[in-house]
Amino acid sequence: MIYARPPIPGQVKTRMQPRLGPDQAAQLYTAMLCDLIERARAALAGVADCIISWSGPHTPQEELADLARGMASATQQGDDLGERMGRSLQETFQQGRRRVVIIGSDSPTLPSSYLHRALDALTRADIVLGPAMDGGYYLMGARRLHLTLLRGIPWSTPRVLELTRRRIRKEAIPCEELPPWHDVDTWEDVVRLSEELDHMKAKRSPDLPRRTLAVVTGLQRAGLLS
Repeated sequence: MIYARPPIPGQVKTRMQPRLGPDQAAQLYTAMLCDLIERARAALAGVADCIISWSGPHTPQEELADLARGMASATQQGDDLGERMGRSLQETFQQGRRRVVIIGSDSPTLPSSYLHRALDALTRADIVLGPAMDGGYYLMGARRLHLTLLRGIPWSTPRVLELTRRRIRKEAIPCEELPPWHDVDTWEDVVRLSEELDHMKAKRSPDLPRRTLAVVTGLQRAGLLS
Protein backbone atom coordinates (compact mmCIF):
# COMPACT_ATOMS: atom_id res chain seq x y z
CA MET A 1 0.00 0.00 0.00
CA ILE A 2 1.46 3.30 -1.14
CA TYR A 3 0.42 6.28 0.97
CA ALA A 4 0.16 9.34 -1.27
CA ARG A 5 -1.04 12.92 -1.29
CA PRO A 6 -2.82 14.52 -4.24
CA PRO A 7 0.05 16.39 -5.96
CA ILE A 8 -1.52 19.84 -5.71
CA PRO A 9 0.89 22.81 -5.87
CA GLY A 10 1.15 24.49 -2.52
CA GLN A 11 -0.07 21.38 -0.66
CA VAL A 12 2.83 18.97 -1.16
CA LYS A 13 6.51 19.25 -0.24
CA THR A 14 6.04 22.69 1.32
CA ARG A 15 9.26 22.23 3.34
CA MET A 16 11.21 22.51 0.06
CA GLN A 17 9.98 26.06 -0.34
CA PRO A 18 11.07 28.80 -0.92
CA ARG A 19 14.05 27.15 -2.69
CA LEU A 20 11.49 25.47 -4.93
CA GLY A 21 8.27 27.11 -6.00
CA PRO A 22 4.94 25.35 -5.37
CA ASP A 23 4.73 24.09 -8.97
CA GLN A 24 8.32 22.78 -8.91
CA ALA A 25 7.75 21.01 -5.59
CA ALA A 26 4.55 19.41 -6.91
CA GLN A 27 6.34 18.35 -10.10
CA LEU A 28 9.10 16.67 -8.10
CA TYR A 29 6.57 14.95 -5.82
CA THR A 30 4.58 13.68 -8.82
CA ALA A 31 7.75 12.28 -10.39
CA MET A 32 8.75 10.51 -7.16
CA LEU A 33 5.27 9.02 -6.76
CA CYS A 34 5.13 7.84 -10.39
CA ASP A 35 8.55 6.20 -10.09
CA LEU A 36 7.58 4.45 -6.87
CA ILE A 37 4.31 3.13 -8.30
CA GLU A 38 6.03 1.81 -11.42
CA ARG A 39 8.83 0.12 -9.50
CA ALA A 40 6.58 -1.38 -6.84
CA ARG A 41 4.19 -2.84 -9.40
CA ALA A 42 7.03 -4.33 -11.41
CA ALA A 43 8.82 -5.73 -8.38
CA LEU A 44 5.71 -7.28 -6.83
CA ALA A 45 3.95 -8.54 -9.96
CA GLY A 46 2.54 -11.97 -9.17
CA VAL A 47 3.66 -11.64 -5.54
CA ALA A 48 1.45 -9.00 -3.95
CA ASP A 49 -1.33 -6.58 -4.82
CA CYS A 50 -0.40 -2.90 -5.00
CA ILE A 51 -2.88 -0.40 -3.56
CA ILE A 52 -2.62 3.39 -3.66
CA SER A 53 -4.13 5.13 -0.64
CA TRP A 54 -4.80 8.86 -1.04
CA SER A 55 -4.84 11.32 1.85
CA GLY A 56 -7.96 12.89 0.34
CA PRO A 57 -10.39 12.45 -2.55
CA HIS A 58 -8.41 12.57 -5.77
CA THR A 59 -8.68 11.76 -9.45
CA PRO A 60 -5.17 11.22 -10.85
CA GLN A 61 -4.31 12.99 -14.06
CA GLU A 62 -2.34 11.98 -17.16
CA GLU A 63 0.76 9.84 -16.51
CA LEU A 64 -0.13 9.18 -12.89
CA ALA A 65 -3.53 7.85 -13.92
CA ASP A 66 -1.94 5.58 -16.53
CA LEU A 67 0.55 4.14 -14.03
CA ALA A 68 -2.15 3.53 -11.43
CA ARG A 69 -4.58 1.95 -13.89
CA GLY A 70 -5.73 -1.40 -12.59
CA MET A 71 -4.53 -0.71 -9.05
CA ALA A 72 -6.98 -0.74 -6.19
CA SER A 73 -7.30 2.66 -4.58
CA ALA A 74 -8.51 3.90 -1.22
CA THR A 75 -8.94 7.13 0.69
CA GLN A 76 -7.34 7.41 4.12
CA GLN A 77 -9.65 8.01 7.06
CA GLY A 78 -8.69 9.39 10.46
CA ASP A 79 -7.54 12.46 12.34
CA ASP A 80 -3.81 11.70 12.32
CA LEU A 81 -1.36 9.42 10.53
CA GLY A 82 -1.60 6.72 13.19
CA GLU A 83 -5.37 6.51 12.99
CA ARG A 84 -5.27 6.48 9.20
CA MET A 85 -2.71 3.67 9.12
CA GLY A 86 -4.68 1.69 11.70
CA ARG A 87 -7.85 1.93 9.65
CA SER A 88 -6.00 1.00 6.46
CA LEU A 89 -4.63 -2.12 8.11
CA GLN A 90 -8.00 -3.10 9.55
CA GLU A 91 -9.80 -2.68 6.24
CA THR A 92 -7.15 -4.55 4.29
CA PHE A 93 -7.13 -7.48 6.71
CA GLN A 94 -10.95 -7.58 6.55
CA GLN A 95 -10.61 -7.98 2.78
CA GLY A 96 -8.77 -11.24 3.42
CA ARG A 97 -5.17 -10.14 2.94
CA ARG A 98 -2.74 -11.70 5.41
CA ARG A 99 0.25 -9.34 5.18
CA VAL A 100 0.15 -5.60 4.60
CA VAL A 101 3.08 -3.28 3.99
CA ILE A 102 2.54 0.49 3.95
CA ILE A 103 5.19 2.68 2.34
CA GLY A 104 5.38 6.43 1.97
CA SER A 105 5.83 8.18 -1.35
CA ASP A 106 8.91 10.15 -0.25
CA SER A 107 11.69 7.63 -0.96
CA PRO A 108 12.13 7.46 -4.76
CA THR A 109 15.44 5.58 -4.56
CA LEU A 110 14.26 2.89 -2.15
CA PRO A 111 15.62 -0.43 -3.47
CA SER A 112 12.93 -2.74 -4.84
CA SER A 113 14.46 -5.58 -2.85
CA TYR A 114 13.33 -3.91 0.38
CA LEU A 115 9.70 -4.54 -0.55
CA HIS A 116 10.38 -8.27 -0.89
CA ARG A 117 12.36 -8.24 2.36
CA ALA A 118 9.45 -6.59 4.16
CA LEU A 119 6.96 -9.20 2.98
CA ASP A 120 9.38 -11.99 3.85
CA ALA A 121 9.88 -10.56 7.35
CA LEU A 122 6.13 -10.80 7.92
CA THR A 123 6.29 -14.58 7.53
CA ARG A 124 8.16 -14.58 10.87
CA ALA A 125 7.26 -11.37 12.69
CA ASP A 126 4.06 -9.49 13.45
CA ILE A 127 5.58 -6.13 12.51
CA VAL A 128 8.27 -4.93 10.12
CA LEU A 129 9.74 -1.42 10.22
CA GLY A 130 11.93 0.48 7.79
CA PRO A 131 13.77 3.08 9.88
CA ALA A 132 14.15 6.50 8.27
CA MET A 133 17.20 8.62 8.89
CA ASP A 134 15.06 11.51 10.16
CA GLY A 135 13.81 9.52 13.15
CA GLY A 136 10.62 8.20 11.62
CA TYR A 137 10.06 5.19 9.39
CA TYR A 138 9.64 4.91 5.62
CA LEU A 139 7.82 1.56 5.81
CA MET A 140 5.63 -0.28 8.26
CA GLY A 141 4.11 -3.68 7.73
CA ALA A 142 1.96 -6.00 9.80
CA ARG A 143 0.43 -9.45 9.79
CA ARG A 144 -1.47 -8.80 13.04
CA LEU A 145 -3.07 -5.62 14.35
CA HIS A 146 -1.19 -3.87 17.13
CA LEU A 147 -3.00 -0.56 17.22
CA THR A 148 -1.18 0.61 20.34
CA LEU A 149 1.87 1.17 18.14
CA LEU A 150 -0.05 3.84 16.23
CA ARG A 151 -1.77 5.74 19.04
CA GLY A 152 -0.45 8.82 20.77
CA ILE A 153 2.66 9.09 18.60
CA PRO A 154 3.99 12.61 17.86
CA TRP A 155 3.99 12.18 14.10
CA SER A 156 6.41 14.19 11.93
CA THR A 157 8.91 14.45 14.77
CA PRO A 158 12.30 12.73 15.28
CA ARG A 159 10.80 10.67 18.15
CA VAL A 160 8.49 8.48 16.06
CA LEU A 161 10.85 5.54 15.60
CA GLU A 162 12.21 5.69 19.15
CA LEU A 163 8.73 5.61 20.73
CA THR A 164 7.53 2.88 18.36
CA ARG A 165 10.51 0.69 19.22
CA ARG A 166 9.91 1.31 22.93
CA ARG A 167 6.31 0.10 22.67
CA ILE A 168 7.36 -2.94 20.64
CA ARG A 169 9.81 -3.92 23.38
CA LYS A 170 7.32 -3.22 26.17
CA GLU A 171 4.63 -5.39 24.57
CA ALA A 172 7.11 -8.04 23.36
CA ILE A 173 5.78 -7.83 19.81
CA PRO A 174 7.74 -9.92 17.29
CA CYS A 175 9.34 -7.35 15.00
CA GLU A 176 12.02 -7.19 12.31
CA GLU A 177 13.68 -4.10 10.86
CA LEU A 178 14.97 -3.34 7.38
CA PRO A 179 18.11 -1.29 6.76
CA PRO A 180 17.72 2.47 7.26
CA TRP A 181 16.78 4.65 4.30
CA HIS A 182 15.94 8.28 3.78
CA ASP A 183 12.96 10.41 2.78
CA VAL A 184 12.97 13.45 0.53
CA ASP A 185 11.15 16.21 2.43
CA THR A 186 13.40 19.26 2.67
CA TRP A 187 15.67 21.24 0.34
CA GLU A 188 18.67 19.57 1.97
CA ASP A 189 17.12 16.23 1.05
CA VAL A 190 16.82 17.36 -2.56
CA VAL A 191 20.53 18.24 -2.63
CA ARG A 192 21.39 14.79 -1.28
CA LEU A 193 18.97 13.19 -3.77
CA SER A 194 20.75 14.97 -6.63
CA GLU A 195 24.08 13.49 -5.58
CA GLU A 196 22.55 10.05 -5.09
CA LEU A 197 20.93 10.07 -8.53
CA ASP A 198 24.22 11.03 -10.17
CA HIS A 199 25.84 8.04 -8.43
CA MET A 200 23.02 5.66 -9.41
CA LYS A 201 23.17 6.86 -13.01
CA ALA A 202 26.92 6.29 -13.16
CA LYS A 203 26.45 2.75 -11.80
CA ARG A 204 23.49 2.10 -14.13
CA SER A 205 21.38 1.07 -11.19
CA PRO A 206 18.21 -0.84 -12.14
CA ASP A 207 16.39 1.13 -9.44
CA LEU A 208 17.20 4.53 -10.98
CA PRO A 209 13.96 6.57 -10.80
CA ARG A 210 13.96 8.07 -14.28
CA ARG A 211 11.17 10.62 -13.80
CA THR A 212 12.70 11.91 -10.60
CA LEU A 213 16.05 12.07 -12.36
CA ALA A 214 14.52 14.15 -15.17
CA VAL A 215 13.07 16.69 -12.73
CA VAL A 216 16.28 16.93 -10.71
CA THR A 217 18.31 17.29 -13.90
CA GLY A 218 16.08 20.20 -14.83
CA LEU A 219 16.77 21.82 -11.47
CA GLN A 220 20.49 21.33 -12.05
CA ARG A 221 20.32 22.96 -15.48
CA ALA A 222 18.36 25.85 -14.00
CA GLY A 223 21.25 26.47 -11.61
CA LEU A 224 19.27 25.54 -8.50
CA LEU A 225 21.55 22.57 -7.79
CA SER A 226 25.30 22.66 -8.24
